Amino acid sequence: MTIFETLATIISDVLDEDDLEITPQTVADDAEDWDSLAQIQIIHAIEHELKIKFSLQEIEQLNHAGNVGDTVELISKKIEAS
Repeated sequence: MTIFETLATIISDVLDEDDLEITPQTVADDAEDWDSLAQIQIIHAIEHELKIKFSLQEIEQLNHAGNVGDTVELISKKIEAS
């Protein structure tokens, strides 16, 4: 499974929105329930699923990522640096 596919599954599971179409251009505003608490849950699920740990600076970057594609890029860089 690719990072994008993993992230899309995590987002759908956390938001409990199986019919949400997630693309690299998807942003938090595209989903009604994607609030700050959901964002924390998504980040935690990413760490658990991909077996990585984000620093506070990386979490800040994830919180300011423009869209899902940007988030995938940040996660890819994190994994490559490990």
